Amino acid sequence: MRADSQVDAHSEPESISGLVDVLESLSDGDAVSKHAAAASRIRDHMDVKHLSFCVILDPPGRSLAERAVTTYDQQWIDRYVAKKYWMCDPVLKAFVEGRDELWWNVEDEPEPGTPPFVAAFVKDAHRFGAGSAGLARYVRTETRGVYVLTLTSDEHPARFADRMRSRSREIDLVASFFTDELAGPGEPAAGLGAFSEDEILLLRLLSSGRALEEIERRLMPGRDHAALLASIFRKLPAATVGEAVYRFAAIRSHDFLPPTSFEVGSA
Repeated sequence: MRADSQVDAHSEPESISGLVDVLESLSDGDAVSKHAAAASRIRDHMDVKHLSFCVILDPPGRSLAERAVTTYDQQWIDRYVAKKYWMCDPVLKAFVEGRDELWWNVEDEPEPGTPPFVAAFVKDAHRFGAGSAGLARYVRTETRGVYVLTLTSDEHPARFADRMRSRSREIDLVASFFTDELAGPGEPAAGLGAFSEDEILLLRLLSSGRALEEIERRLMPGRDHAALLASIFRKLPAATVGEAVYRFAAIRSHDFLPPTSFEVGSA
């Protein structure tokens, strides 16, 4: 799977009334059924193969009941979950890196030298018809929830990218629709100003993949790391280091905290 970072959008369509009509025509019945119908109808309207909207990170203090809306075949969903493919999915990696968009294309065969686990993911994505080209667009809200909208196609990647760029406003509208439907309103969460310099440094080091033992011994000696972590977990909030890294990624991308040299070097 090849992934490329965000690029400038081309010209916007003059009207998105067709999409608005689709969204307004959806019934107000059972939420799950409504969202499934929305995904299918929006997929058809956008002329893509598959559409998914997933919760990457709940707003702090909340646990959203509905985690994903997708048109993917259940066979591929089951395979993805059973094989734990989220561990190598570039969509999640791009979120941690702070990107706003990710463009990708799935090759028939993995490139030489691809790690076996990633190669299996690429082969299965192709075999189960996930789509040969795709776009992921991330939504980061004031409540520190993070969501991702993905659209895929079997078109040539360049043609798909051109078409999606020309419909950027519609993609934004779809992302906003599902965010409101799944998460609803919420209170703004803490920003970077709530954290001390040591807490931000510790979070940056953890986000770059440094082990806590190395941080304590060599990179941040002489600090009370247990107290720092306890304070970080309380402010985010988070229960584990992994969750803290994900929540920090959401905050830093919203408040624009650029990477340092050691973070760039670890990417």
